[in-house]
Amino acid sequence: MPMLNLMLNPLFLKALVGVALASLMSMIGAVALLRGVAYLPAEVSHSALGGAAVGVLLSAYVSPAFEPFLMAIAFSVATALLTEYAGRREGPEMMGAAIGGALAVTMSIYALIRGIVPGELKAIIDGYLIGDLLLLSVSDIVELASVAALVLFFLTTFYSEFVYLCFDMDGAEALGINVKLYDALLFGLTGLAGVVATKAIGALLVYAFIIAPAAAAKELASSVKLHLTLTFVIALTSGILGLGLSMALNLPASGVVAAIPSTVYIAFLIFRSFRK
Repeated sequence: MPMLNLMLNPLFLKALVGVALASLMSMIGAVALLRGVAYLPAEVSHSALGGAAVGVLLSAYVSPAFEPFLMAIAFSVATALLTEYAGRREGPEMMGAAIGGALAVTMSIYALIRGIVPGELKAIIDGYLIGDLLLLSVSDIVELASVAALVLFFLTTFYSEFVYLCFDMDGAEALGINVKLYDALLFGLTGLAGVVATKAIGALLVYAFIIAPAAAAKELASSVKLHLTLTFVIALTSGILGLGLSMALNLPASGVVAAIPSTVYIAFLIFRSFRK
């Protein structure tokens, strides 16, 4: 009976939907891992903090049309596309410099705005930094679901092109695939996925929930499709288990949810070292 009451709790149900949406975005983390930019989802999520801060400031003092979530998307996607452009023009080693510069600017904006706004606005901004699945509103769920649906649409539609880019970019170009377009699209989708995860669990935990499941799944997968599927399964299972544990033990939901896939990945690494 207590378990049934827990599952029917509106807070739990909304958090469960948030976990499911973030788990779907972990598949983009798997593609980013194959592309060699595993750090990107976590990095762009920190850029989203600057966008959210600008959105909070403008929506409070200029116009409600400046929705923090939309501003977070703009900053995150812009950072991802800047990183892709720098890598394409100057080589992979410049990606780190580009994203480092973007992060310096966006995090400075975040810190500045957070320091000057009143306490009630600070709480909204900090929601993107730390996050709390149990505090997601219906409007939050709608926003997350809309972006997640867009990401999944492009991922499934151009799946073959993305896989080709990850493994043989020169070969893809030789076959007539528009490498620049699809690579930019992949980076842009990674930016969107990072925002979904940031809104759901907080920027500090994006790497743990987006990349750790992908890294763990890679230890088991024998194909790209299996890799993506296992990534989603590990993330979703970890999320559901983490939610249950957090509510049963009165612990922070996002922290527990993010800790489980990280633990799974570490366990896989230890197991692999013993096998060798």
